[in-house]
Amino acid sequence: MKREELKALGLTDEQIDKIMAENGKDIEKHKNDATKAADDLKAANDQLKAANDQISAFKEMKPEDLKKAADDWKAKYDQAVADHTAETQQRLFDSALEKGLTEAKAKNVKTIVPLLDLKGLTYNEADGSLIGLKEQLEKIKADEKNGFLFDAEDGDEPPPTIVTGSENSTSGKPMSKLEAAMFKGAGYQPPEE
Repeated sequence: MKREELKALGLTDEQIDKIMAENGKDIEKHKNDATKAADDLKAANDQLKAANDQISAFKEMKPEDLKKAADDWKAKYDQAVADHTAETQQRLFDSALEKGLTEAKAKNVKTIVPLLDLKGLTYNEADGSLIGLKEQLEKIKADEKNGFLFDAEDGDEPPPTIVTGSENSTSGKPMSKLEAAMFKGAGYQPPEE
């Protein structure tokens, strides 16, 4: 309906505005529904066209080509599964290695890893540990050259070194005349003995 027709029926401007607003809402809803339906129809047509193109491509292929394509996809799938499995196993191994080194009180994990025979370690799925790690770490700790790479175990802390000698001593022995002269040259005045 038009405004003029509603006025002719004797309605007020306020009543006409309310009727027109409600009518506008209905028209907008129908427009939106029509637009959505058109979009859905276009999407369905696009999917149908893509499917028909694929069917046409399959029709043109020979059976041996289809078998080869299927074998290629199976090989890609098998490779993807193998890669994923290997990545998962590597993550589990790396996590178990870091945990084992941390429990062994390694000061720096990256420093110790090159000292390990990683191929000699086996991941234990039952408890998430590495079989053979403990033995390798014991050998590294026992080696005088590498023992410093680990924090001391509880109770293994060496007793503190007590330095004896005069207050002027840097090595636990009384200062020699040369040491005293060197300190004097640097502006240090040792106390008189």
